[in-house]
Amino acid sequence: MKKLKLIIGVLAVMLMGGLTSCKDQTDWIPINIGFKPYIGHDTRAVVESVPFPEDRSFNVWAFDESAQSVYIDGEQISHSTNGWVSSKIWPRKQLSFEACWPADVVGATYTPEKGICIRDFDTEESEVDILFAKADHIDYNSDKFVTLSFEHILSRVEFRMRQSLSDEMSVRVNRIELQGFATKGDFNTSGNYQWKTSGPVCSYVFDTSDSPIDVDSEPIYMGEDFYTIPQLLEATLIVNFEVKYGQASWIPLQEEIRNFLIEWLPGTHYTYTLNLTETNLTYTTGISNWNNRVE
Repeated sequence: MKKLKLIIGVLAVMLMGGLTSCKDQTDWIPINIGFKPYIGHDTRAVVESVPFPEDRSFNVWAFDESAQSVYIDGEQISHSTNGWVSSKIWPRKQLSFEACWPADVVGATYTPEKGICIRDFDTEESEVDILFAKADHIDYNSDKFVTLSFEHILSRVEFRMRQSLSDEMSVRVNRIELQGFATKGDFNTSGNYQWKTSGPVCSYVFDTSDSPIDVDSEPIYMGEDFYTIPQLLEATLIVNFEVKYGQASWIPLQEEIRNFLIEWLPGTHYTYTLNLTETNLTYTTGISNWNNRVE
């Protein structure tokens, strides 16, 4: 009797093991890893996102945490009739993903220890937005698609100008120069997903001497916005302009702000409004939505 009970018990264990094995095989189907890429923008009040443009491609890396090895090594992912799909099959393991756009961003490399690193990126040589996404500890059972929320990792800067002089005074701007900030930097080389500036300090120059811009009481944009390495420092701003009273001749003048505070954060769009008053040149800093453009 005891032997019969023992046999029944062993059979029951084997049966449960078989059912579990069948269940695992039923739950896991070998399919390619798919992605749901979005682009988010940085606002302090609202978090929004838009679908990643289907006419663009991005590079993706996946790290196998259990094997401590790279599972996807910088594969370029493009949109197809099946969506955003990798050539790699889902393993029965957790993966951590990192991705960047443009797919051929200059100086981009990947290591399991630090993830995506970008070295010696120069915003003067490569005037392009950079997007970065990260998704940790993802497995097949949690979602067959990996959500990639791309964020802008550079800053955007633009200038406007107005004047607060008397109605009889006219002002026109010839040149704006921002001195003393870095245009080159390394991203995430220290493993903290931040930028570190490198190289000499440079200047941004908006020169409109051939066709000076009239400035009135309402702010007017000066040139195009530009991308820059996020950084914190005090720079110098110099504005060359001309003024005249009534029908008198134009008089060339120059004003500068030596403690022009720069606090550029990743994914943030800064609009500096310069104001020429009767005593000096002042400025205010506006932070606005990035608008999720990919250029």
